[in-house]
Amino acid sequence: MKNNLLRLFVILPAVVFCSSLYAQDAYKLQYKFEKGKTYLYRIEATTDISQEMMGQEMKFNTISNNVARFNIENTANDGSADIIFSLDSAYVKSNIRGKDTTFNLQDMIGKKIKMNVSELGRINTYTVLDSMQDNNRTLSVAQESKNFFRLLNGKETKAGDKWNSTEVDTINNMGGKIVSNIDYEYSLAGIEDKLGHQCYKIPFTAKIKIEGKGNMSGMDLFIEGNGKSSGTAYLDVKTGMNVYVESSVDNEMTIATSGQQTMTIPMSQSTKNVISLIGD
Repeated sequence: MKNNLLRLFVILPAVVFCSSLYAQDAYKLQYKFEKGKTYLYRIEATTDISQEMMGQEMKFNTISNNVARFNIENTANDGSADIIFSLDSAYVKSNIRGKDTTFNLQDMIGKKIKMNVSELGRINTYTVLDSMQDNNRTLSVAQESKNFFRLLNGKETKAGDKWNSTEVDTINNMGGKIVSNIDYEYSLAGIEDKLGHQCYKIPFTAKIKIEGKGNMSGMDLFIEGNGKSSGTAYLDVKTGMNVYVESSVDNEMTIATSGQQTMTIPMSQSTKNVISLIGD
């Protein structure tokens, strides 16, 4: 009798464990856009850049703190939505060779970009509605909007499941194009409370390959590099929208010039980003 009870106590925990595995909840990960809904986010980024030119090392640091507005203008039967992105406020401070500079970014405020985004977070169409005289500032606003959505798998997903996606981002700048190929791996870590919201916790990593060319002051530029990224996204269980995202990106690049002056400029770039929901 005693031995039978002992065997029962050994077997029961194993049975309970196996049952918990089979009973594990599965979730369909997707964005559930609601027409007329507006979301406000604080987007903070710190970037450190180091480059070597003609035997001299140069270091830069920038800090940006923006408030972005996402207005869901229309929704479609396939779950996609037309979303208007704009900045309510923008602040950038740079430090070059120990000198601090704060930029006046008032011309960026209210400039709109329209995106059609699928229920899985893929950007189907992308239109700059209000451009700026400074093309670099237009690019800055564009990049903030493009990097906002995580690509979800739209399938029944359990904690521990993984999925992959590949994104190709092309930037027209310096009379040429810079193309980034980014291979993401996502996983579902479970459900966790964040900023008062019940959220899917989704860690991610990425490998980045950068290639491009352009022209500046009569010099042809050729850019290539590799990078990596990691972070965690917290997406609202009810809406799928970002509640909090923290990430870091590290890139190693080389810029080669040709023409009257030929040189190779190695560059390292490290960026830390935080996106947090401040109004919905």
